[in-house]
Amino acid sequence: MANLKIQDISKSFDNLKVLNNINLEIKEGELVSLLGPSGCGKTTLLKIIAGLEHPDNGKIYFNEVDYTNVESNKRNAVIVFQDCGLFPHMTIYQNIEFGLKVRGIIKSERRRRSVEMLELMQLEDKGNNYPFELSGGQKQRVALARALLLLPKVLLLDEPFSNLDTNLKEIMREFVLDLQKKLGFTAILVTHDKEEAFIMSNRVAVIINGKLHQFDTPVEIYNRPRTKELSDFIGEANYLDGEVKDGIFYSTLGEFEVAANDKKQALLMVKYDQIQLLKDKTNIQGKITDRKYAGKVTLYKVSVKDQVILNVNSSNDSFKIDDVVYLNISIGINNIY
Repeated sequence: MANLKIQDISKSFDNLKVLNNINLEIKEGELVSLLGPSGCGKTTLLKIIAGLEHPDNGKIYFNEVDYTNVESNKRNAVIVFQDCGLFPHMTIYQNIEFGLKVRGIIKSERRRRSVEMLELMQLEDKGNNYPFELSGGQKQRVALARALLLLPKVLLLDEPFSNLDTNLKEIMREFVLDLQKKLGFTAILVTHDKEEAFIMSNRVAVIINGKLHQFDTPVEIYNRPRTKELSDFIGEANYLDGEVKDGIFYSTLGEFEVAANDKKQALLMVKYDQIQLLKDKTNIQGKITDRKYAGKVTLYKVSVKDQVILNVNSSNDSFKIDDVVYLNISIGINNIY
């Protein structure tokens, strides 16, 4: 296991900069997600950590030792890809033991370790099977077992659950979380799925267009995104136009206390769940223009003063299109852009 430091990493392909001065410090035993849209540079950063790509600038440190120019097979940073990468002509035992065989571990010791790992993965009766005989979730566990058997400094997971159906994806997330807590390994998960990143991670690094926008806990990133671009990516946010003066945000919907410096042209982020729909009168009146039932909540669109459209998540599904409603906006957590 290792502390990992990513210092000033940049990378370009054909004059297109895919990573721009990335800095991260990941503690031993942490599970960190690299979150961002497709093509933002997440997988490139993962490959640089593993030694499969070389940065144009910057350094990679494991436990304060510079590994930037160390070959990938000597880093012991193991990647699990979304396609599992199992050898179809080998049994599960042979697949799991492959890395140990390359390292020259004797057969009896390889088998002892692989038996223990299969028990941990709840696949103890599958050692003599071939990959085509396993389900998608079982194959993913075999790929994890093969990686963990090498006792990596850091386990790198490149969207490992993206090919699984929704139910199996949830099962595998819980399985990996339980395994990580039990073994205490350091792990980095690449994903474009915000829910997956928030559920699984101690901290999340959000990369958009090659730039690190925030490295923080899931709660902080959801509630206090530091940039408008990050807020747009996380979603579930309305923006009110206005002006900040003496700690007050002035808008067409009213005045709100905010923690921000004076600003002539400002946007106030209001999360969907910071707005409450009421039948009793308040200072803000609106009209339901659309509704979509989504199980736990109903997503409403509310027109206010014929010029502002607000999105609202509500557990109350009783409001209908064209209903007049009243709004209570609570911005105890506020962001100004």
